[in-house]
Amino acid sequence: MNKIPFMGIKVNQIIPKRRDTIDNVIGNSFTMSLPFHDLPYIEDKTADMITFQSISVIPGDIFNNKGKLELLEEGVKTRAVLTMDLKGLLLRMYLFHWLPAFFLWMFQGLWVSLINQSAMTLVQDWVIAVLLFWPFILFLFLRRRVKLRMMAYVNNLKFH
Repeated sequence: MNKIPFMGIKVNQIIPKRRDTIDNVIGNSFTMSLPFHDLPYIEDKTADMITFQSISVIPGDIFNNKGKLELLEEGVKTRAVLTMDLKGLLLRMYLFHWLPAFFLWMFQGLWVSLINQSAMTLVQDWVIAVLLFWPFILFLFLRRRVKLRMMAYVNNLKFH
C-alpha cells in the first residue's frame, strides 16, 4: 500500500478471539467511533479484509488517507494487521502551512520593501527555511499520533 516507509503506519496485534466474532464488531466500531482524526469511509468489507479511507476537510482524493485492516485466523486467535498510507496527511500539512504563509510572506515582502529593503531577503530566507521543515516535523508528530490511536483501536477489539 505504501512505498515510502515514513509515509505510512503498520500495526500488528494478536486478538484472543476468533475472526467470526471480531468481523461483526469491526464494521460497527468503525462507524460508531473514530479511531483516527478524519471521517472514516469503508470502501469494501470482506471476511478477510476491510479497506477504508479517511475523508479529510479538503476535497480531493490526494488529501485522503487510505488503509486496510486484514484479519488473519491463527487457530483460535486472530491476527489483525492494519496498514495506512498517510500521503494525504503530508500533503495537507504542507497545504495548510504554505497557503497562509505564502500570503503573509507576500504581504511582509511588500511591507518590508517599503521600509527597509536590505532586511527583506534576510527575513524571507528565514521564513522559507522554516516553511520547508515545520510541516514535515508536524507530519511526523501527527503520524505518531495516528499510529498510537490505531494501536489502541486494534488492541481494544478484544474487549468488544
